Amino acid sequence: MDLVVISTEDLRRIIREETADLRALLDAMNDSGKLKRDEPLLTVRDVAERCSVTSTTVRAWVHAGRLAAMRASRRYLVRATDLEAFLAQQPAPNQLTKEQHLALLLARLHGGRNRAREPR
Repeated sequence: MDLVVISTEDLRRIIREETADLRALLDAMNDSGKLKRDEPLLTVRDVAERCSVTSTTVRAWVHAGRLAAMRASRRYLVRATDLEAFLAQQPAPNQLTKEQHLALLLARLHGGRNRAREPR
């Protein structure tokens, strides 16, 4: 096993290189007209928070091709307009009453059994 010691300057150089790659990618996209400069880009975490899902779910949407995203180094970036289009395509969730929601949760909790538990 090798022990690698990174100095502060080496770490700064690595960060500069990584951010330079990201800037170059964004500049190339701006020049090709695919992205407007004032259009906000969202990270996977931002999308997950807006949609009330996990980051894993957002990555699954991207991998399945359901949500358009750009690859920037090791990260995915989603245009706000692409997220809005994705959300507009999703069917509206069924609105459950409080009683229906409670019954559904109890059914899941008890593994689908409808009988009440015996007291111990």
